[in-house]
Amino acid sequence: MPHYIAAEPTFSTGLRPEGIEKSPYFWWWRFLGLNERYIETCKSSGDGPLAELYEDFGDVRVADGNVYQSFKKWWGVKGENHGRLFQERSLFPKAKTLTAKDDFSPVMSEYPYAVVVVDVHLGVKKAQEMVGAAIKEIRHYRQLPLRDTVIDDNAIAPENGKLQKPEGRVSLLRRYSTARYRLTALVGKNELSKAYRVYCAVKEAGFHTTDKMTDQEKVSVAESCALLEKVDPRRGLTKSEREARYEFASSELKQYFDDASRYVRNTGYGYFPEMPPEVFTEWDNHTEALTKIAGRGVDHM
Repeated sequence: MPHYIAAEPTFSTGLRPEGIEKSPYFWWWRFLGLNERYIETCKSSGDGPLAELYEDFGDVRVADGNVYQSFKKWWGVKGENHGRLFQERSLFPKAKTLTAKDDFSPVMSEYPYAVVVVDVHLGVKKAQEMVGAAIKEIRHYRQLPLRDTVIDDNAIAPENGKLQKPEGRVSLLRRYSTARYRLTALVGKNELSKAYRVYCAVKEAGFHTTDKMTDQEKVSVAESCALLEKVDPRRGLTKSEREARYEFASSELKQYFDDASRYVRNTGYGYFPEMPPEVFTEWDNHTEALTKIAGRGVDHM
């Protein structure tokens, strides 16, 4: 079964939006579709400024105005088309039993693995539960260190004693992802949806930035994107109320438009939603070396 580190889209009868929009991979596709240089490449059937990226992502344009049907075709029902770009691959497609130090392969000395001890006489089902619980602890409460580094437990334990993901650290799943194209951060569906709507609305209004829009234009766009409730024209607004709406619209539009602009730009480099932190590059180098040590490419999980 294909494995993803984030929610994959589900295509139920009628292509219900909630089953598709929950996936950040859908939004990756959507924002790439706003990248003018990439669309230029699509129109030329791959002969354009982003030809190399096109070889992997192909044509992301919406056909016949049907967004969800177009995405389903592009992704593949079970990710068998472009969904494969985001599937995790593994150097260890099968579990390995270690009974001696010599069982540690050269690959394992570099790969982020964990040694878990279980009482096998309890049976397969119980052993699976124990292993699952142990891995869950690792994923949630600490990061596996890079080679020759040590985790400082004090650095991830706040004053209240509850272990939490430390601020500024990349999650274990994303940091060690082996997908060809990896999510560099996780942004909520609602935030991605708002950023997409704002970006399109501002562009359709004829602007390339929110800085040159009038206060009234900002309010109108904010209303159209459901960031502001529309006011009944029969009800008058006080000066302070109007100013508050202008200020809110200006702040919200700029934030969402700037976020979306960054997402659109980054998709052209093959990243979403942000450019990768340095630890991603370090792991890319490790992964390339590991595949050479293993003597084969990584396998889809």
